[in-house]
Amino acid sequence: MKKRLQLGFTLIELMVTIAIVAILAAIAIPNLQSFLDSSKLDGITQDLRSSIALARSEAIKRGQRVFLLAKTSGGSKLADGWRVFVEDPAQPATFSSAAILVQETGSYSSDLLTGGGSVNTFNNFEGFAFNGRGQPLTATGGFGAAGLGFQVIRGGSTVKQAALCMSSLGRVRIAKDSTPAAACGTTTTEL
Repeated sequence: MKKRLQLGFTLIELMVTIAIVAILAAIAIPNLQSFLDSSKLDGITQDLRSSIALARSEAIKRGQRVFLLAKTSGGSKLADGWRVFVEDPAQPATFSSAAILVQETGSYSSDLLTGGGSVNTFNNFEGFAFNGRGQPLTATGGFGAAGLGFQVIRGGSTVKQAALCMSSLGRVRIAKDSTPAAACGTTTTEL
């Protein structure tokens, strides 16, 4: 009698494989969400950090005031995207058709919020400004430091947070898992 060659999997082998995959997925999915939240937070903080550096270097290069302002006005709107532009002297601190646009970003995730800290507001737009020497400006025209908080919100509670701190010299650092008050200190007032 000839022995038949067996091809394929048995039902028991298939069930064991499915069970192992299910166990691994149950372990990995919560960690995947945490990884995605961290990636979101890292994305906006690094993008904003590089845009601040661009605004500062453009201000120094051109010897003019350069602004990084939210694209939408009112409240904490940097998560809706921002513009870096060279100020039009005829319309101070305002993005107009005469302003030179240097950079514009798109919106970020809807569960990502900005707020807290001491970000300046120019004509009801949240953001940062630099004079022709690269020094950060306050809304009143003085020199000053700033801090800004970022949070990923899910189900009404904060799941991840970070703070972006700018010194009165314009240097920027990012503190993960921190609020602006804790990371930047309370000395974010005008000098």
